[in-house]
Amino acid sequence: MRVGRITAIIGGAALALGLSAGPALADNPGGNVAASVTVGSSLTLTGLSPTVNWGTVAAGASATQTNAEVFDVSTNLVNGYNVEISPNSGGLGAIGDTAITIIQPSGSFAPGTYPFIENGVPITVGTDRGPTADDHYIENWQVDVPATAAPGTYTGNYGVYAFAN
Repeated sequence: MRVGRITAIIGGAALALGLSAGPALADNPGGNVAASVTVGSSLTLTGLSPTVNWGTVAAGASATQTNAEVFDVSTNLVNGYNVEISPNSGGLGAIGDTAITIIQPSGSFAPGTYPFIENGVPITVGTDRGPTADDHYIENWQVDVPATAAPGTYTGNYGVYAFAN
């Protein structure tokens, strides 16, 4: 009977040792694997509408197109981005860029009023200083038609761009 107990103890010890026993790591064939990933920069502006149209506006009057532009900006850039609106090809002609004001209401990423101060000069309508996902912009575009504006249709092109800081 004593031998049976000794055998059980030795068997238990052998089993416990067997779980941690095995060849040393250096004795196994193989090697190290180096893993790497390269993350590119990303800056996107999505959802931009291709037109803003105030319809017919009397000389000397103002008109606002609500939700004229609704868009999102996302980036992984450490220093963030700026959103600019730039007059292209002469703005609204004889009416001029200074007749246009961008109004971002509450709920927009950068609420405030952004008038064109000088014809042909871009305005900054939003800035974020770090990485972000889906900064949401809502823009109401207002035009103040000069009282001296001649009858006719005035058209122009404006670029809405996101630039890295």
